[in-house]
Amino acid sequence: MMWAVLAALLAALFLLGGVRVGFRGEYTPERAGVWLRIGPSELILFPRPEGKKLDHPKEKKQDKPSGGEQPRPPFLSRWGLLELGRRLFPLLMEAAGKFRRKLQIDELRLRLVAGASDPADAALRYGQANALLGGIWQPVTQAFHVKDGWARVEVDFDRMEPVLYGRVTLSLTVGQLAVLGLDFGLKALRILLTVRREDQQRTGQKRNVAA
Repeated sequence: MMWAVLAALLAALFLLGGVRVGFRGEYTPERAGVWLRIGPSELILFPRPEGKKLDHPKEKKQDKPSGGEQPRPPFLSRWGLLELGRRLFPLLMEAAGKFRRKLQIDELRLRLVAGASDPADAALRYGQANALLGGIWQPVTQAFHVKDGWARVEVDFDRMEPVLYGRVTLSLTVGQLAVLGLDFGLKALRILLTVRREDQQRTGQKRNVAA
């Protein structure tokens, strides 16, 4: 019985690890929106549906310390905070690089409509729009794995200004996110504990010298 439960648990973790999570964003001149994706399900983040407001928790009044109580020392001194930031920065850059390589663009759609009533102006603006769209498209496709994407330029003689339509869907698996979180989370925790220990030693030495 125990082996069956363990096997079922491992199978569930395996299936959960393959679920893709991410975001979908859309932009048109009429509207813009952002959705959270969990597998095939989506939850709108922006704009929020009308009538639904976020409940802001009421601020709790802080009890004033009595005259005999000493204020708690900060978790890290100013030196400790600066040192923590200095040591975490390379780790954050490494995590960002690995996150970028794991992140997948499932869908990327870019449509730029160049508006001009005159055919000569239309040709000029069409070339400018192609250059602009190429400047966006090439860096994105080089930096990320684009599974399905296209970009195109159109001309609308009834418009006077260019218009951009865009749709992008980003995702990575729960397993990839968990591995990245555990790997860099443990490294960041070790750095935090090391800096705190050094900060406490440094603060203690200063107090001894002052005494």
